[in-house]
Amino acid sequence: MEEIHFQFSYVSQIRMLNDVRSCTIDRAFGKEGKVEIEFPGGVASGVHGLAVNGSRLVVLAQYREGGLPYVALAGLTADGQPDASFGERGFVMASFGQGVSAMPVEVIACAEDGFLVLAEDRSHDVNRPLLARFKSDGTLDTRFGDGGMVRLELMGPTAYDEPYGLIQQQNGKILIAVTRFDDEAQSCGLLVRLTACGSLDGSFHDGGVWQLPLCDEPNVWLEGVTELGDGRIVAWGATDGEGLVLRMGHDGQPDPVFGTAGIVRVTAPRGRNRVGVEFYDVIERQNGGLIVSGSTDRLPYAAVIGHMTADGRLDPAFNGGDVTVTPISRYGSRWVHCQPGPEGKSVAAGLTGIPYNAQETEFLVGRFGTDGVLDPQFGEGSGIRRTDIEPGADVARCALAPDPQRLILGGTANLNQGVGKSYLVCYFI
Repeated sequence: MEEIHFQFSYVSQIRMLNDVRSCTIDRAFGKEGKVEIEFPGGVASGVHGLAVNGSRLVVLAQYREGGLPYVALAGLTADGQPDASFGERGFVMASFGQGVSAMPVEVIACAEDGFLVLAEDRSHDVNRPLLARFKSDGTLDTRFGDGGMVRLELMGPTAYDEPYGLIQQQNGKILIAVTRFDDEAQSCGLLVRLTACGSLDGSFHDGGVWQLPLCDEPNVWLEGVTELGDGRIVAWGATDGEGLVLRMGHDGQPDPVFGTAGIVRVTAPRGRNRVGVEFYDVIERQNGGLIVSGSTDRLPYAAVIGHMTADGRLDPAFNGGDVTVTPISRYGSRWVHCQPGPEGKSVAAGLTGIPYNAQETEFLVGRFGTDGVLDPQFGEGSGIRRTDIEPGADVARCALAPDPQRLILGGTANLNQGVGKSYLVCYFI
């Protein structure tokens, strides 16, 4: 009995400690919980992706030269300190080669003890997905693609293909979410699968490419993709008026026991009406369900989060079976990341203001109870933590959970003169 009493007391102390630390900044990370990354040459920059492999944190960023975007990588230690052993003194500039203008999309750790980097090629007449594999030290892995890189020139009529999401599956194959635009600016969603060495996987649908079958929608955007613990695939995005979540079965076809023919469409309450939703992140919950997050699709955007059951219904225990809309700022807000929190709660991260209006644009973290209500034990009673880094617009674009207790939020901190700085902030959640 004494041992049981001791264990209960110890767990209670941990919970009390977590409640006290919730949504405080982790001052052991970087410099008092924040990291400003200064790229060589003092170029304006902004963070677009984060990944951890072993003890190394890799930051994917955009910088600009001559008015054009380029991709850069920075290496940090797990506690946010510069890592000079990565690349050239801690950096890999022009990651896709000198003169290759590209927009960074995502970076992930890969099974080959390195990193995969996804970008959109801006150096040709038609924009295409670019993919590169780097070793853990920041050098290109020449065993992948053509000298370490792949430029995806997919078949079919297209004005350009925009990549949005990237995963490496448990079997080593690579899956990319792509939104294809035609000459009339109408769009469709594609999933593209590659082998581990970077070739299109001919065993996956039409030569490695699958198009989302929504013939009733003139426009479909895919924003991301993930693999569930059992190997099934979930992708997400939006149509012109609804948020969209797709689940594929182990046979590579839409899962018939999820939603309607494998697809769930979601709108959000706004006053007496319902409005469209854009999903930016989806993650699996411990019970086989999903956390979905994003924003409404009309100005001013309002942050949206919800729970889905394993069969694709909005969870009746979460906000009465609806998504929770949180209009945090009159200038707008959105969640770009979500993750499970303690005791079945959900954590979301994003920004206020949205870049269309630089007023009141801040980094943003929130925590929701299992009932879909903001958690009063988080953020000094409000359930929200806002971080203002610089006098100009602070635009969060990505986040990473290095462990279950913390969240790193990355983006751009802008001075009033419009000069962007790459910034990270680490929070206890």
